[in-house]
Amino acid sequence: MEALMLHSNRCQGLLELARKKALEDHVEEEPQSLVRSLHAIQFFSADSSSDDEKSATGSVSDDSSSDGEETEIREFQPLPQISEASSSAVGSTTIAVTPTPKPSKKQDPKQAKLRDQEVKRLSQTLNRTCFTFDGESGLAVHVPTSLLPPRQTKLHQCRHIEDVAKSLSSKPVIVILLRSGKFAAAIYQKDKCIHHTSSSRYTIRKKQGRAQSTQDGNRRPNSIGSQLRRAGEQQLKEDVHNALRQWKSHIDRAALILISCPKVMRSTLFEILDKTDPRLINIPLDIGRPTIEATGIMYETLMTVFVGEAVEEVVPNSEYMDSIANKSIPDESNKQESPRQPEVIPKKEPVIIPLTSLHEASRDANLTALLDLLRDPSDISIDQLAGYDFMTALHFAAESNADPALASACISALLIQGHADPCVVDARNRVPYFLASHDKTREAFRKARAVLGEDYCDWEASKVGPPLTDDDIKAKKEKEAEKKRRKRQKQKEKDAKEKAQSQEMELRRKEQEEEEKKAEDAKRIRDALNPIAVRKPNVCDFCQKEVKGRKAQQLMLERLEYRYCSSECVQNHKRELMAKAALARFK
Repeated sequence: MEALMLHSNRCQGLLELARKKALEDHVEEEPQSLVRSLHAIQFFSADSSSDDEKSATGSVSDDSSSDGEETEIREFQPLPQISEASSSAVGSTTIAVTPTPKPSKKQDPKQAKLRDQEVKRLSQTLNRTCFTFDGESGLAVHVPTSLLPPRQTKLHQCRHIEDVAKSLSSKPVIVILLRSGKFAAAIYQKDKCIHHTSSSRYTIRKKQGRAQSTQDGNRRPNSIGSQLRRAGEQQLKEDVHNALRQWKSHIDRAALILISCPKVMRSTLFEILDKTDPRLINIPLDIGRPTIEATGIMYETLMTVFVGEAVEEVVPNSEYMDSIANKSIPDESNKQESPRQPEVIPKKEPVIIPLTSLHEASRDANLTALLDLLRDPSDISIDQLAGYDFMTALHFAAESNADPALASACISALLIQGHADPCVVDARNRVPYFLASHDKTREAFRKARAVLGEDYCDWEASKVGPPLTDDDIKAKKEKEAEKKRRKRQKQKEKDAKEKAQSQEMELRRKEQEEEEKKAEDAKRIRDALNPIAVRKPNVCDFCQKEVKGRKAQQLMLERLEYRYCSSECVQNHKRELMAKAALARFK
């Protein structure tokens, strides 16, 4: 199928042909089912074309007679030529699609690729309705069903989507995504985003997955977090209302308003928007987290139509559609036919070929049994397919969960002695080497390649790595041993370096402590005290007597920067200081 944007001139021309084809089929319409469709058609066709376009294409009249037949049909112009690439004439089976113009800003190629993949994935899950425009070749335009008015005939749906496509040439499309705590909206004019806004508020408690308003329905907690979440919900509501009020001029002239919003939050939108507006389209897709990027993906997905072969539709089993089907198909015998039911295709049972003794021995890595079977190759077929996935014995040996050494020996026996073909693929298009999950099993394939030679088979097709000889294995072991030796040497050098650093740090610490001790002793000598002989707690700085007992800390006396065991030591130290000061004055 080929893709077209709904607003493109090519798409409008194809929809015009589809409407002409629907009118030629003489589809009857039911008057009471056309109210909403006619209202939507009048709205979209109000500003969709200029006076020159109206004069070129003619006018539509939906006046119906009492018997429900069409009384006036407008004439249609041929499909216009869009570009030099679209050189096919009207009614031709060759469809030349005009490429969608790219945005002016340069996008990251990786991000653009991910965006295209997401649009393609969502387009495959979207329900579409086909409108045939070429009966001979069976070509049709596949339009998203969500853009069409419900419970209407193909003619009215085709008229509706054609008027929508024409209005998109001059009117914007607004995309609104709203979830609890997240809001994103954007205005798109053809292939450009002219305005966008987003908001994120704290409304959901972490790891709970429920909005605060939903939690308040059962009970109303009064914690700080719940108050913050209620305030976040109110702020999010104000953000939505402010954005919609600022975009009022764009909303009034918009062709479509695409919304994705849970039912419990629709009141937030419908306080500004009119819920009966026919332009409101519910997005029938899972958007995930509302972001500006998500609005672009939704817009491109819903605005993309496909051109390809028409798909036969199944008539639903409902009274309304039965009445439409009975009216559209004349029946002379006036006998009501039962609605056509979808054909039920019986499920086919998978074909499973039973395993042979060779397959079982390879699967179980039974080397003894495998060698016994390979001694008489006339009774076995080495490359026979068996099992659910149609695998050979070499597949089972490579996939075996047994001892890797035994599995590698089985692989070598199958290749060297049994001359198995490593290029045979199973039902999933996998070669045996692809199933090897251990280094020993992979090395078995490479060793066999070295023994059998390059002319044995197409080793590139078998995905087997380069040949592995005994010299290569020896060189590999020597290389690994040398690598381990260098690693041990580096570890020794690292340990020696760390030990030297620790010793140097310990030496610096001792030197620093010695310097601090010398400075402290020099200060004590200046203050008429002897250097500290024993460094213990609760030692008198004057007599250097240790005070013992539970209340020794409380019995100590303090004066200036020193501690004393008794008042007598305090007075003696004071006299020493006075005497030293007097001697200093005479010098």
